[in-house]
Amino acid sequence: MQRTVTQHVDQIGKWLQAYMLEAARLRLGSRVLEIGSGGYNAALLTEVVGPTGTVVSVDIDEDVVDNARRALAQAGYPQVRVEHADGDNGYADGGRYDAVIVTVETSVL
Repeated sequence: MQRTVTQHVDQIGKWLQAYMLEAARLRLGSRVLEIGSGGYNAALLTEVVGPTGTVVSVDIDEDVVDNARRALAQAGYPQVRVEHADGDNGYADGGRYDAVIVTVETSVL
């Protein structure tokens, strides 16, 4: 099933997104990995880290990745790297990160 950006936001709650962004203590120029794409949260992260920062968003579901890429490009965030990958062990291809934000449901921590 394909999720929309709105469904993703509703799923985790806007208050939780704000809390995660604040807890990550991101600043201009930060490098951040988001595990679980949807688009909206990656756009928020991009606003926080600014033009010198990096946002890499990964998701295991190819449909979610395609949807996030389209939504981010349409919303004016083509600089966000959205990758089709299993974020279970992070995502080393993006280099070192200042923060990792997980926006997916998991049954095992």
